[in-house]
Amino acid sequence: MYKESLIYTAKNDGIKEGMERGIEKGIEKGKIEIAKKLLAQNIDLDIIVISTGLTIEEIENLRD
Repeated sequence: MYKESLIYTAKNDGIKEGMERGIEKGIEKGKIEIAKKLLAQNIDLDIIVISTGLTIEEIENLRD
């Protein structure tokens, strides 16, 4: 019974961690898409940094 409980807990922890990583990746992808749209509109880099939380370097890399 104890072993099964440990397996169950480990499995649930793994699922939770995977979901959290997926959510984080989705949020990051959303920031990048917004930054690309703002760049296409020739919005100032400082405004894009403030709006997305991305660094200037990350935003400049999107131009390449």
